[in-house]
Amino acid sequence: MAESTIHINKPLTNVSVVYQNTDFIGDKVFPRVGVNKDSNLYHVHSSIFQIVETERANGTPANRISWGLSTSSYSLKEHALKDVVTDRDYRNVDAPIQADAETTEILTNAMLLRKEQQAASILFSTTCWSNNTTYTTTATQSWKTSTTYPTKDIMSATSVIRKASAKEPNTMVLGTDSYDTLRENSNIYGRIQYVERAIVSTQILAALFDVQNVHVGKTVYDSNYEGLSESMAYLWGANCWLGYIAPSPGRKIPSAVYRFEVGSRKVKKWRDEEVAGNWIEVGDTYKHKCIATACGYLIKSVNL
Repeated sequence: MAESTIHINKPLTNVSVVYQNTDFIGDKVFPRVGVNKDSNLYHVHSSIFQIVETERANGTPANRISWGLSTSSYSLKEHALKDVVTDRDYRNVDAPIQADAETTEILTNAMLLRKEQQAASILFSTTCWSNNTTYTTTATQSWKTSTTYPTKDIMSATSVIRKASAKEPNTMVLGTDSYDTLRENSNIYGRIQYVERAIVSTQILAALFDVQNVHVGKTVYDSNYEGLSESMAYLWGANCWLGYIAPSPGRKIPSAVYRFEVGSRKVKKWRDEEVAGNWIEVGDTYKHKCIATACGYLIKSVNL
């Protein structure tokens, strides 16, 4: 019996292939501050690091000091994407494809990629951090070479943050290229070669640099324009950021960055008779922002 008469090829219901990012770090790095207005102000207290005269002579009034209070602002941006599932799509779709669910998932992933890009562009921007260094000399700066000492660079950045803010850095953010370079740096390896497994991991780096969290941005994206040949790149680049991020937002609690956000992600669906189908839309309203800039230090281009 001919095979074509006993079997007709159909898509499998338990296997499919999709390429998409699954390890976004932006929301882990930028603590969420829930707000109910698209724009507003928040207070900025003056620094109180000066040593002032506190002694007074008998019978004289106490020395007076004053404190200052200013404001800064945020302004949220709305983000949304949509696609249509037509009646013909519903009629012709084969199991196990669920048209509405698949569309919502694709839209959501595209929204998350854009959100991740915005987080990276803020965190790795020299305009946000007055304390920053861009490496330009391979021999004496690039973490790829055996003559460089990343631990000294991080200790120097830690000292700058500590002096400027009286806070100890608790978070490091690395692009994938930076992370891979650190793992291969001979001086980093030399410090851990006698530990249990002698494998450089995020946990080992956190202990080595005395921070609580090391986040590695592994997100990839197509850097070419739509319609052109695919050109994949790492979103977070070859950079390293060190800083203090408050475990939870609050008054008089400095934090290098926050993410102001209204509500939660919204998914809408509505009927459109003109196109004979249902529109599905995914939307977010948020803003990433540098808050306490003295709490961060940026090192650009660490693996020349």
